[in-house]
Amino acid sequence: MAGLPPSIARRKTNTPTQGGLLSKEIKLPFFKEVPDKEVIEFTRNLAVMLKAKLTLLKSLETCIEQTSHKRFTEILKDVHKQVRKGKSLSQAISTYSQVFDGIFIQLSRVGELSGALDEVLLRLSGYKEKAYKLKQSIKMALVYPAIIISVAVLAVTFLLLFVVPTFVDMYQDFDAQLPAPTQLLLSMSKFLTQFSLPILGGLMVSVFLVQRYFKTEKGELAKDK
Repeated sequence: MAGLPPSIARRKTNTPTQGGLLSKEIKLPFFKEVPDKEVIEFTRNLAVMLKAKLTLLKSLETCIEQTSHKRFTEILKDVHKQVRKGKSLSQAISTYSQVFDGIFIQLSRVGELSGALDEVLLRLSGYKEKAYKLKQSIKMALVYPAIIISVAVLAVTFLLLFVVPTFVDMYQDFDAQLPAPTQLLLSMSKFLTQFSLPILGGLMVSVFLVQRYFKTEKGELAKDK
């Protein structure tokens, strides 16, 4: 940096890297960064304010004040900052593609080019609200089967890990040949008892990798198919 002593210049240059790993934000792959409902409300509010002839900067400021979600507030503040520096709304929100999807970004760009950003955002909020309600309906329909399956899996796992092993010694005292289904059940119980921790770890890693894969372009295409 020109005009500053070398020691101060080095200190200013190194400032962003201080804190190491502790200064980085930790994101969990199993949870959405911002709920869909927050994005829908923001889109509708922004459209209404633009339709009322407020400037984009003033509309964004009002949306920030009305948003209670902490992470989304930080994102909107950064979007506002980028717009204030001269970027368009579509350019600013494209930085957060995990929050604003491709349809949102492309339609915002279309609205900016056509001069009808307010109308485009209003229709976009309606579309996203319908999609959100459909998604919620599907989730509600799947809750009961998911609970039944989960309880069944947990019950079988509990039996194999804690109940079946108590019968092993009793069966070993028998001289008779055990039926094939009984031998299979005992083998499964023995396998789960010996490798329960590796299996649990493998399941967690598998879920994490699948989540990461679905965030890639090929993964999104496979999920949609």
